[in-house]
Amino acid sequence: MVTVRFVAEREHGALSSVAVAPAAGPPLMVLLVSAALLVAGALVWRRQRWPWLLVGTAIMVLGSLVPIPVESGAVTNAFELVLLVAILATKHAQDRVDVADAER
Repeated sequence: MVTVRFVAEREHGALSSVAVAPAAGPPLMVLLVSAALLVAGALVWRRQRWPWLLVGTAIMVLGSLVPIPVESGAVTNAFELVLLVAILATKHAQDRVDVADAER
């Protein structure tokens, strides 16, 4: 069993919990979800000719990998916002196609 100890920390006025000994590398869940989104994005691009899920996921992954010399972790959140917009745009585009198919 793995035991993780946390301490309270304030960053820019927000209280958060931080592991005393942070794990090396990115979390496994983040890697798996990113890989699944990249595969889904490639499939959507191939089958529906809609590249934006793949592009949004790639921007989020690459943006998270590149170290940016900013004190705040909010920059990473901006890349996650790009991914969320790409997911919503993809869903909207698919819904439009479904409605058009239903009207035929």
